[in-house]
Order: sequence, then C-alpha cells, then structure tokens
Amino acid sequence: METHKPKRELIQVVKGLTIILLFMFFTDCSVKKEGDKNSNDIKIFKSKDKLSSYLSIESYEYESPGERIPVFHHVNNIILDREMLYIRTINVLDGEFKVKALFPGKLTNEVTVNLTKGDSIVVKFYLKDDPTPLHTPEYVPQKKKN
Repeated sequence: METHKPKRELIQVVKGLTIILLFMFFTDCSVKKEGDKNSNDIKIFKSKDKLSSYLSIESYEYESPGERIPVFHHVNNIILDREMLYIRTINVLDGEFKVKALFPGKLTNEVTVNLTKGDSIVVKFYLKDDPTPLHTPEYVPQKKKN
C-alpha cells in the first residue's frame, strides 16, 4: 500500500497542473489579438444614486494593454477638453453617445453607447498604431536632361 500513495499524489498533482494549464490556455486565448477588430471594452454599472448617469473613458496602448496613453476624447463630435488625459469621467443625461479617442500616430477608435438613467458606463479604448506616415516626403521634380 505504501507504493500506491505516491502514485495517487502524483496523479493529483498532474490533475492540478492540467487544470492550471487549461485555465491559462483559455484565458490567454481571450486576450485581444493583433487581428481582433474589437479594440475596446465597454462595461455597464448601476450608479449608486439611480438618478445620475456617468460616462468614464480610458485609453490604453493596444500592444501593451496595461500602459495608459493620453488622448483627446470626443463625445458626439465635441472635444471634451483641450488637454489630453488618460481617464475622463463626465456626468451625462441618458441617451445615445458617440465616444471617440484620438491620438497622433494611432488609429482613431469610436464606439456608440446607450445610457439609461442610473447607468455608469466605462469605455476602455485600446489604440493601435497607425501604419500610415504622419507626413509624406515632399516631391522634388527631377531636372530634365537635354
């Protein structure tokens, strides 16, 4: 019987490691990938006072999701402020809002959210690098050869 006890312990260790590896595999697959077009995250909460609605906007690097970047935030084509901020929270009325995050060198990201009275919505943008150059080189015509 002494020889079976280490086998049982070994089987339980293998089962535990298998469960951990499966968990890591499935959670890793749910992380945003390069080809993923959904580069934002929207979460809806209920406000404590049930009368106010809040819209919170956060912006992150797509390539490194933990790194916040300062951007210009637009809501319904209105620039919220001239300052670029990492996070912005505003008190809003209920309705539909087009929320946009802009940053030079990044692709513009836009979502539409519907708020009802008492909702608090957190929109997280993950901005991808824009592959187009910020400027094009000036065209210099070649002199004609005679």
